[in-house]
Amino acid sequence: MRKIILLFLSALVILSLCSSACAEEQVEPTESDLVINEMDCTFHNDGKTVFNNMGTVYNNGGVVYNNGGIVYNTDGVTYNNGGTVYVNGGEVFNNGGEIFINGEKGTVHTFDCADEPSAEEAEEETENAAEEADKLPGYEITLAGEYGAFADILGLTEYNGRLYLAPDGKATIIVKPGVTLINSSSTTGRCARQPDGSIVFSDADSDGTLTLKFALDDPIVTPDFGAYGEKQKVRIIAAECASIYYTLDGSAPDENSTLYTEPFELDTSCTLSVTAAAEGAEKGRTSGNFIFPKISGPTFKTVNAGYSPVDPQPIVIENTGIEKLRIVSAELTGTAANSFTLTGESGGRVMPGQKDSKTWCVSPTDGLKAGIYYASVELKFASGGTVSIPIVFTVR
Repeated sequence: MRKIILLFLSALVILSLCSSACAEEQVEPTESDLVINEMDCTFHNDGKTVFNNMGTVYNNGGVVYNNGGIVYNTDGVTYNNGGTVYVNGGEVFNNGGEIFINGEKGTVHTFDCADEPSAEEAEEETENAAEEADKLPGYEITLAGEYGAFADILGLTEYNGRLYLAPDGKATIIVKPGVTLINSSSTTGRCARQPDGSIVFSDADSDGTLTLKFALDDPIVTPDFGAYGEKQKVRIIAAECASIYYTLDGSAPDENSTLYTEPFELDTSCTLSVTAAAEGAEKGRTSGNFIFPKISGPTFKTVNAGYSPVDPQPIVIENTGIEKLRIVSAELTGTAANSFTLTGESGGRVMPGQKDSKTWCVSPTDGLKAGIYYASVELKFASGGTVSIPIVFTVR
């Protein structure tokens, strides 16, 4: 019985060797390296040579001659005759089997025993592979993410769908408007920031991965936050790649908030909060207040010529906003500005929800002749906004 088993095992070894002989010349394994995996068996192979007959082998760095079995191949070499192989980074010499490639670097060589290449053809194939390797423009550089929306990378050469940097070359990373490069690193070479804000990647001495981290700049709101006497058309500017969301109640915007698509008008006090978002970059945020105060100018009655001086009339300012309103100056303008007197030019503050009717007052000058007088009071807010209040006074 023992002799029969040995003869059977020997026959299986010879069968598997014959089936894979057309892949390449094989070296006879030593007895200590030899493993025969039979039907319905599972074997985890680390560095050995396995003859697999209808079993399952997990191959890590070893060599497997597969006859009708299943092999999970990681960084190993498999000679496959009619079986199934799952490739993850290794090589498979396939003759009629089924291949599933699970890694970009997995290589499958299909061969036909009836058309086995000669030694000269094999040598020529090796030389061609070497020549192809010599054509590579430099070291392969893998980008750790999709960076095209945030920056232009100049100096990398694309070859067969991959990017390469010449051994003595440099790549310049130019960040697009509205974006900031906050970190850069590489497993080979170095990244150096230039005075103009660009990044130069150079001194690579091997294949490597380039990793970049971006943040969107804070959105720009125009006009500036502040107080205005009339409605304003608001524009929001952010990076071209960004989606802009905003709220008017001071809450933090997200993807469920209003999407900004075009300028919009404001005529009511509010807190505008804005977020700029793009996948692969940190968000940019900004927030501020718009105040639209209610302002009414002085009202004068018609008087007869030779009138007595009229009492000063107040400029009433109501702060409808949610923060302190600061007015830095007030002045008389218009053709009849000299016919009036303005008191309180030093400016003042109005608290949220309150009115001011004492800080600025206007009165006509003495001895005006008969006629109609037109002027205005121009108030300037600390934020830069202004409002003009008309004044009309008639003398008969």
